Parts: sequence; structure tokens; C-alpha cells
Amino acid sequence: MKKFISILLLLFCVSYSQKYNHFEGTVAYYGSHPLHDWKGISSSINGEILFEPSNDSYSCMIEISVESFKSKNGNRDSNMLIYANALEHPKILFKSLNINIESDSAKITGIIKFSGKEKKIITNAGIKINNGIQISGDFTINLSDFDIKRPSLMFLKINDSIKIEYDMKAKNEK
Repeated sequence: MKKFISILLLLFCVSYSQKYNHFEGTVAYYGSHPLHDWKGISSSINGEILFEPSNDSYSCMIEISVESFKSKNGNRDSNMLIYANALEHPKILFKSLNINIESDSAKITGIIKFSGKEKKIITNAGIKINNGIQISGDFTINLSDFDIKRPSLMFLKINDSIKIEYDMKAKNEK
């Protein structure tokens, strides 16, 4: 009987996965033009982070509506929707391929899908696991990698390089 209970407990512990799908925080992008810089912020983050204790692995999928980014300039925000082809591709998606956690940092490799195009990215993040998963970091994308035509102001195009910064907490589903 003791052996049976031990096996049952082992199976329960090994197979119990944790799912985090309630997000709080922000994702921001930083744009630049020779005449000015700006920041667009979204706090409309959806998705999930899964933890499988049996093999000590994490995976995640994040989804953000393109329309949810606000830069405090309505004209810029509406132009961004046009240039990013948000009517046809209204969401930015990220899906992890590999998450390697060591102490308080994580190396995350994944695929970002934006404006109908996909690109592999690698980001290093700070991570805290306490009553959920707190994660923050940044990475850079090039608009040209997603076939996004860059708008111009006074015959000068915005920079191709866009910095993405994230700071979010994922909590267990309730």
C-alpha cells in the first residue's frame, strides 16, 4: 500500500503542469526619426505561460492587438495601423521555441509574427518566480524584416530599427 501511494504521489507531481494566463504590465515600442523620437505602449497583453515540472520546461505564447499601442499622438497611431497592415493582421504574436532559465534570468528564443511575416528572435530577460512569473527585457526588430514600408516626414523615413521593451507579470488562471 505504501508503495502504491508513493507511485501515485510521484505521478501526480510529475504530471502536474502550471498555467499562467492572466497578464499585467506593458509592452512598449520605441521609434525614431531624425526630428523626434516616440514611444508607443500597450497594456493589452493576452496569452499563456506553461510550466511542465516533469521536464522542468517553460513555453509561452503572447498576443497583443496592434491597435492597443498608444503613443499620445492619434495621427501617428492611426498611421501605424495602416503601415503595419493591422486591418489584415490585427495582432502581434510571439511563440517561444526555447526558454532557458538560470537563476534570475532567462534566454528566450521564439518566433514573432507581425504584419503577416515571421522572424526568429532571441531575448534575454530578468525573471522572478513568486506568486506568478514577473519578466522584463527588450529586443530590437527591423521593420524591413516584416516588409513594413517606413513612413517619412519631410522626405526622411523613420528608422528601420524599433526597440521593443516588455515588463509583465503572468499569474495562475483563476
